[in-house]
Amino acid sequence: MVLKENTIILIDISQFIKNRFQTGIQRVIKEFLLQCLKHNLNFKVLYFQNKQYFTLDNQNLNKFLSDIKNYSLNLSSKIDIFELSKNYQNKVFLELDSIWNEEENKRENLYAKLKKSNFTIINFIYDLIPIKFPY
Repeated sequence: MVLKENTIILIDISQFIKNRFQTGIQRVIKEFLLQCLKHNLNFKVLYFQNKQYFTLDNQNLNKFLSDIKNYSLNLSSKIDIFELSKNYQNKVFLELDSIWNEEENKRENLYAKLKKSNFTIINFIYDLIPIKFPY
């Protein structure tokens, strides 16, 4: 994966951390994150709780991906994604998780703020059948 210089990728995996499922979507997220670690990309993994974002550093991310069911979340790493983004010319908010289940951090509010801060928002679509054949 080739990224422009001065790029940050923010990846919200709140639902994955909350529910700890290991089905298709979560397997894709896990493999994608392992590749990000392997290729040393400039990314931050985010977790939303109590109306604020936290980040998992690479060491904790590896621990989580190694033992998803038993990993104990460390919420000491609060992050302001908008303050962080001021240091980057290219900002990407990558949605890999099952965000349609997110109740605490509604996307219509978040996306408006991200757009105002010049983020590129990318939603990963897992299954085209519901889009092509919704009924």
